[in-house]
Amino acid sequence: SSLLKTMSIKLESIREDAPESVWLSAFAAVLQEYEHPHSSTETPDNEDIVVAFDLINTKLNAFEQGGDDKLVCLLLDALRVLLRFRENVGTTLTLKLMRTLLKFCFFEDLNVAAQLAARCLINLLFDNPRNVELFLSVEVDGIAKISHILERHCAEAHLIVDTEEADYLHHHLVRALHMIVCQNESAREELRPVDKPHPLTYSLVRALIQRMHLCVAPNKEIQPSRTSFPHSEIVGKLYVEIARLLCVLDWQVVLHVHSTVVHSGTSHSATVDSNGAHSVLSRQMTVTIISAIVRSSVPYPVLGTTDPGQPLLSLGDQCQDVSVQLAMFLPTECYSDHAVLTELSALVHGPGSPGAAPTPAHPAVHEEKDESSTIASIHIETMKRIALHLVSVLQRQLKQAYNVHPATDTSVYSDSSRVMKPVEQCALLTPVLMVLTNLCTHNTTALDAVKSAIFPHAYLPLSSAADSNNQAKMDPTDVPPGSLRYYLIKLMISLDNQLKRCVAEFLFVLCLEDAAEFTARTGFGNAVALLQLKGLC
Repeated sequence: SSLLKTMSIKLESIREDAPESVWLSAFAAVLQEYEHPHSSTETPDNEDIVVAFDLINTKLNAFEQGGDDKLVCLLLDALRVLLRFRENVGTTLTLKLMRTLLKFCFFEDLNVAAQLAARCLINLLFDNPRNVELFLSVEVDGIAKISHILERHCAEAHLIVDTEEADYLHHHLVRALHMIVCQNESAREELRPVDKPHPLTYSLVRALIQRMHLCVAPNKEIQPSRTSFPHSEIVGKLYVEIARLLCVLDWQVVLHVHSTVVHSGTSHSATVDSNGAHSVLSRQMTVTIISAIVRSSVPYPVLGTTDPGQPLLSLGDQCQDVSVQLAMFLPTECYSDHAVLTELSALVHGPGSPGAAPTPAHPAVHEEKDESSTIASIHIETMKRIALHLVSVLQRQLKQAYNVHPATDTSVYSDSSRVMKPVEQCALLTPVLMVLTNLCTHNTTALDAVKSAIFPHAYLPLSSAADSNNQAKMDPTDVPPGSLRYYLIKLMISLDNQLKRCVAEFLFVLCLEDAAEFTARTGFGNAVALLQLKGLC
């Protein structure tokens, strides 16, 4: 007989009041043989698997809240191992298991058991989309219960914030809920109410902020081992999943209402004004999102791609991309907020670097005027670096959109036969174009940095742009193939109207909203549509 059948027979003979050691010996075989299977491990029969699942489910239901936490955890741990054979479990037993696990997820006095139960439940839900529909069809308030589990674990994250097990659980919870929201319209409406944001959204925002603040020591200095983000693979994956879910849930509504913000393990009440520009939550989200864009450079492998024709993105690139999507909805006033820039300067430059804030021993602190000048220069350098990082994100995404690869000269790129469809290009490029346009509109330092990167003065002096005021040039001036501006101008004739408008607005802002310069740099044929909309042509 198989190992599972032997274990099942042994379990059936155990009385419910048997000592813990008897239960431990009964499940030790499963945990030892199947946790790390080897070549000699026997593949269990389908009948034995069903018997084992049904037996564990029965034993779990025999426990009530307030029972022995160790025994419950033992049963749940065995179930976690056996879930690798869950494809052989029928619909009826799967539903029974989900209901049993859901009960343990809400046991307040069994914290470890609740985490194990949540992990098993999410594995069952995420395994098959049909299981999600099954769960939602038979479970009353299924979405609310799943979101409550996630909200609870996010709220308790500060207690177990450095454990990879906690982040692993949060990652699966968020990923499963994201799948539910994307597949189920009623779930989106339930978690995205019109009058006020769902409590889950607050928890996700706090969890996202917390992932970034893991990189900061209690004294607010950057830890040497965590100067980049993400500092571990699981933190990066969790950050990406939370950000994706927040994008679906219209998280920016949180910035415009009265909210409770958890910061450094302490609750602070923050009343947000009409535009939310100077709220604590806005400042924290701005710092978190912009820092992730600047510091996400760790070459972790990707989570996976369904299109073999598309290049693989590192985990750092994915953190940048989802952060750019979140940055679309940040209040523009936060970019000029003194507290935001000060904290960003420390995160971007790090302690002791030329761009870092002066220490108390620095001579500049002895004179108020010199200190103000020093801080201002640091803020300028910070904004310049942020702007250039956004340009690098744009350049990477343009290469991805056109599937271009470096040639012999790294500054020249050749077109490939596999190019994204216009609607795909729009989904990829619109966020970073909107963020850059917004940033350049409200910050002259960022405008100068971005313009110098895209339109170097050496190629088109400003005087020649002014001289072209009376010349309707059809072709743009000095746009070498393969350059960044070459692909941007190429997008101005995209078949996607939204992308075409975003690119035109971005380049128009870079040209200081001057019609003559805009026409000279992009060509009259490309510029005329936007100029007509603005009444300048």
